[in-house]
Amino acid sequence: MPVTDKRQCWLRKLKAGDEVIVVDGWWRHGEAIVRISRVTPSGRMRIGTRLFDPGGREIGEGGGWGPRDFLSEPTPAALAAIHEARETAWLRAGLTKAVASADLATLRALAAVLPRPAKPTPEVP
Repeated sequence: MPVTDKRQCWLRKLKAGDEVIVVDGWWRHGEAIVRISRVTPSGRMRIGTRLFDPGGREIGEGGGWGPRDFLSEPTPAALAAIHEARETAWLRAGLTKAVASADLATLRALAAVLPRPAKPTPEVP
């Protein structure tokens, strides 16, 4: 029987060493770029200590009632989005620490290059 679903075709072609994205099943908060450790003859995929079914859904996690993590294809756009999110988080954390310990002259220099926030709208009682 031919497989016509693009995702299923991609999943069936995966082998040990291939790079995939593991997407958090809860609200899709967080994605990890990982390599497949092993693929069984039945199509199950092992990634470290985690096991995924041939459809790309995690097996054995989530307490049986919640959404499970799933595999996603590492397209250039998806990889770029993950790298951008990681860099943004890293920069925010670093800048937060740097600004928190900066002296007034440094803060004024930084404020000079930042866009001015819009004037707040007066609250109506």
